[in-house]
Amino acid sequence: LQYLSCHSMHLRWQWSGKVYFVVMRNFFPVRPSLSCDRKGATANRRALKTWELHQTNTVAGLYSTLRDWEWMDIGMTTDLDEREKTRIWGMICADCDFLQRQNLLDYSLLLGIYRPPDRTMDPASKEALLQDLARRCRGCAFVSHDRQKVYFFGIIDVLEKFTLRWRVQRVVLRLLYGFAMRWGAADGISAMPPPLYADRFRTFIAHEVLHVEAMYQDETPDER
Repeated sequence: LQYLSCHSMHLRWQWSGKVYFVVMRNFFPVRPSLSCDRKGATANRRALKTWELHQTNTVAGLYSTLRDWEWMDIGMTTDLDEREKTRIWGMICADCDFLQRQNLLDYSLLLGIYRPPDRTMDPASKEALLQDLARRCRGCAFVSHDRQKVYFFGIIDVLEKFTLRWRVQRVVLRLLYGFAMRWGAADGISAMPPPLYADRFRTFIAHEVLHVEAMYQDETPDER
């Protein structure tokens, strides 16, 4: 999680409070060919309608960021060496532990995939380009195993604390899903206590993105 700066200012109208602006560093050194935002949630986590998912020009042009369901529907995965997967997994677990201790939730993993558009580029030039892009991300990007693309990783939207507003939202949404006889779907909402949110996030990244054999505790995190 990298920040450029944090500033505060007073608004001009009467009784206005202090407002803080956090400017985050953009970890995409180049516009990705495809980007996906994953929370591990399934409720309202679609960027496309079902028929739009198969329109290649729509996916590549009109929508810049896909979500959890598109990632699973397409059956996408990451083509990385096991050593690099282990490194990414370690960073994600460390970030999740920190965010959980700060009582935060609603964050997501933003993954950008860049493939050089010039298909006539020789292998050596392509390798040099991909490695340069990876270096510019300062440890948050990795070249694919087939040396055809580079992945950019970053955890975003990290400023939401689990306040009373989130607790009320959780109760209301669970009741609405219950009235609709869809109790199972309630597990896909974002309004979850930070321990449960972090556990679901790690599980999704491990099984759907990195495909690593992660070690989990046997007990379910407490809902508090």
